[in-house]
Amino acid sequence: RAINEFAIDGLMPDLTVLIDVTTEVSQARLGGVKDRFESEAAEFHRRVRRGYLDLAEASESWVVVDGTGDLDQVSAAVDVVMAERL
Repeated sequence: RAINEFAIDGLMPDLTVLIDVTTEVSQARLGGVKDRFESEAAEFHRRVRRGYLDLAEASESWVVVDGTGDLDQVSAAVDVVMAERL
């Protein structure tokens, strides 16, 4: 949180959309292509995901969208959130 606050220098977005998928789904979507970050152990990715979900839970300006659907489903869900919130 402190790093985010430093980076944004006091500017806060009206809406942050977190597209959430499990570690297993994200790894499956990568296929065989992994950089250094994506090659980290599954526990690392679970902690990162949990951190973002905690940020979302602590702020009314964040909305979590289920990212497990296909591109059209996730895009439609984001569109609904944006229409409702902005």
